[in-house]
Amino acid sequence: ALSMPDKPDSRFAQTRVLAEKYYHQMLDYHIQPQSPALYAYYNYDIQEQGEGLAPKLTNWDFGSGFDKAMKEFVMGRDMPLFTVGRSNGHLMNKFWLNNGKFYSYKRDSKNPNAVYLPKKEFAKLVGAYWEAFAKHLDELGILDRAIFVIGECGLSTFDAVCTYILDGMKSQPHAKKIKIGHTAQTVSPWTHRTSKGTLLMDEILDVPMSFNDEHYNYFEPEWNSRFVKPKHQQWVYYVQTDHLVLEHAGLSTLVTPLKLRNFGVEG
Repeated sequence: ALSMPDKPDSRFAQTRVLAEKYYHQMLDYHIQPQSPALYAYYNYDIQEQGEGLAPKLTNWDFGSGFDKAMKEFVMGRDMPLFTVGRSNGHLMNKFWLNNGKFYSYKRDSKNPNAVYLPKKEFAKLVGAYWEAFAKHLDELGILDRAIFVIGECGLSTFDAVCTYILDGMKSQPHAKKIKIGHTAQTVSPWTHRTSKGTLLMDEILDVPMSFNDEHYNYFEPEWNSRFVKPKHQQWVYYVQTDHLVLEHAGLSTLVTPLKLRNFGVEG
């Protein structure tokens, strides 16, 4: 079990100490922990504004371990990137707060913790949350290292992704500077167009993180041709399927760097 960043749980105090030691060992070998502040929470107050209106989030407090984690790992160990959030398109029509409720423009009468908001108010809530968070990161001088990761998801969820990222995060002066990555297992993020007619990748994605495993793409030439865009970094989200390659793990480890080098992969 893990404690969320904005919901502290004292039961995980010892686990947090162990995790921090492990993070340092990872960094000793130039492996970046995805979320160095996993057990270091922050908090805020929620002021409900009435039915159909986005609540206001006030009195943000980052002093309960979050800033310590940022200074110890991101700044102290000079991490080039760190994850500030992770979701996927199937969940991005919902937004959870520390009151245990989630806010959504999809009605859910069966869930007592669901709060309906019109799509415009939902985007307003998402934007306000990430703007306050990003502004604090900017004050620490590490906003340019922050990345929000969208997990693998289907084409049917891209509208939700657009609402969350474009109408929410990218509408705010600080939040729009958070890099957006996507662990993609199909070519659709590189071919799908938004309602404005522009490519999804151009408007939303900053760091493509394509799958490379035994079930999907093997990095066909058509993938690489779609990746070539000067303003984007090319990353690999490397996944191996254990039932096929476990017995050949050593060989896979040797071959992978050679395989990826042909495509100019940087990380």
